Amino acid sequence: MNPVSETTFCPWKVVSDTSFHMRSKLFVPGSRPELFAKAMASEADALSFDLEDSVDEQRKDVARADLGYIGKSAIHPSQVPIANSVFRPTDAEIAHSLKVVEAAAAAAQKGIGAYTVNARMVDGPFVRRAESVLALARKLGLIAQEGSLE
Repeated sequence: MNPVSETTFCPWKVVSDTSFHMRSKLFVPGSRPELFAKAMASEADALSFDLEDSVDEQRKDVARADLGYIGKSAIHPSQVPIANSVFRPTDAEIAHSLKVVEAAAAAAQKGIGAYTVNARMVDGPFVRRAESVLALARKLGLIAQEGSLE
């Protein structure tokens, strides 16, 4: 068995192979998340999104959220309020999710699979996303638990 010489994240594969010879690796600074899509379209063998550069903690968390992260681990209490403010659902997301779930229930009663909310088409994946936003909002105490009288 050959020892692993390098493990590298690649957008299309994970490489843990001594026969793989990386030709190019791009580092995208955490302060410029808009460059990540451009880097993904490049011919680079691997990408690193550098969130540990000289970016302040809140901007790092915003960049992580923009990439689809839903939370983070904190090693110091001073990081908790920043993480909570960035990763919690916004009031607008909660309000929209409530409308989507309500419209889904009404559509299900009528046997309709796709419908609109605020002039935008909604179907199953949008409903599941709205349900997960509401579940998180309930867990964080931002809205009343389902079925409660709060």
